[in-house]
Amino acid sequence: MVQDLNRRIISIFLVVSVLILSSCASRVSTVQSDTAKPIKNSEGYLLLGLSSNMYLEFIVIDGESKIMFTKDDVRYNSNYLFTALPAGEYRIKSVKTGRYTGYSLLGDIWSFSVAPGTISYVGDFKFERRNWNNDMLIVNRSSYAYEFMKERFPNLLKAHSITYTGQKEDRFFELMQSGEISASKGVEK
Repeated sequence: MVQDLNRRIISIFLVVSVLILSSCASRVSTVQSDTAKPIKNSEGYLLLGLSSNMYLEFIVIDGESKIMFTKDDVRYNSNYLFTALPAGEYRIKSVKTGRYTGYSLLGDIWSFSVAPGTISYVGDFKFERRNWNNDMLIVNRSSYAYEFMKERFPNLLKAHSITYTGQKEDRFFELMQSGEISASKGVEK
């Protein structure tokens, strides 16, 4: 009985913490059209993939501006969040997965940048529940992100270069744009 009470107190504390952290975040609009409307010189595009086997109520990202993506954003973009943001450094700060469950994310692994005038792919945020454990990580799936952009936003992809700005270095987009590798075969020419 004491353990149940402690679990409830911890759950309530986590939910309150996530709600406080998210209360100052402004909701952004995801890009829904492939028309290349001009963005400011100080802005770029954020492309964040999502992979989850459970409900995600919202994701809060903190940086040059504090933003929040909701469940509606995930539905429209079919597992990718794509929006214009001020260029700068950002970090995935918190995730709310249900009425009483939320997580504050700590550490540099959740950090990324949005470059001005480009599409900045930061990786796929992977959140999976396995029995009583949750796995959260950022996975670089550049080839899938490229295919998503090519299918859903080809005009924006032509108008703006795409770069990987997540953890570590990846030259996939650079090689695709220079023609050194083929999108249809994924092999060097």
